[in-house]
Formats: sequence, C-alpha cells, structure tokens
Amino acid sequence: MGVLSALAIVGYRKYVHSAQSSEAKTMIEAIRGAEEVYKSEMLQYLGSSTEYYPNPTPNDLQFGWVQTNHPDYPTVWQILNVQADSAVRFGYWVAAGTGTGAALKVPDTSTFTTAPALPSVAKGVPWYVVEAKNSHWADSRYVAYVSTSVGSEIAVDAETN
Repeated sequence: MGVLSALAIVGYRKYVHSAQSSEAKTMIEAIRGAEEVYKSEMLQYLGSSTEYYPNPTPNDLQFGWVQTNHPDYPTVWQILNVQADSAVRFGYWVAAGTGTGAALKVPDTSTFTTAPALPSVAKGVPWYVVEAKNSHWADSRYVAYVSTSVGSEIAVDAETN
C-alpha cells in the first residue's frame, strides 16, 4: 500500500508540474506576441524589467496578473497589454535592446543550472529575451524557461526535477 501511495504522489506531482509548465509556455508566447505588436508600431522591442513580474520572488504562490503597485507594471506590462486567464505561479522578466554582434544573455543567470546558449544579434537589430521562473521545491531550486526574438524555441532548465 505504501509503495502504491508513493507512486501515486510522484505521478500527481509530475502532473501538477506539467500543468504549471504549460502556464509558462503560454505566457511566454503571449509576451512574444505583445513584443511583436509593440515593435510593429515603435520599431523596437519594449523592455526592460527591473525584477520578476507579477511576483518579484517567484515561488509556488499564485499571483493575479495585474499588480498595479509593481514597479514594472506601468512601464512594461501595462504597455505590452499582456493578459493572463487566471492567477500565475511563474515570475516573468523581459529584457530588450539593440544588437551589438554579441550573444544574448538571460536576464537572471542565477536561475539556470546551465544558462542556455543564446544566439548573437547583428549590430543595430532590435532584440528581446523573456524569462519565466518558478520554484516548485522547498530547497529553492528553480524551473526556468527562456525565449528570444531571434527564434521560436523555448529553452528550459530543471523542468522534470
């Protein structure tokens, strides 16, 4: 009975983490779309966050998407007009700029056990990087996702822990 219970708990945790990872992927796609709309009007991407949004210290608590007291709400998130269907568990960070010929970097390198290798952006070309971060575990390990304006891929770190 104990073995079956342990297997059921492990299976349930995987199911919950899978559902939460779909939130991060969906929100990253929404942010990507909002950045493209902004660029079509302003000829550059909008950034940069000063901390994770809507929860500055992403943990497994749910936060409503609209956080008017967050310092990045009026300067980034309200302008991008990204919407969430319900409360979110991940924190989101966006960085933007103009290429220098160097490789892009994730906004918060401390999140990743091994930071993903991101592409270089030619000089003068607008870019953005969006990162999603959450800690599902009590020992402060993170699951993190990152995507850029350069490709449609979403890099992931520690999704299955």
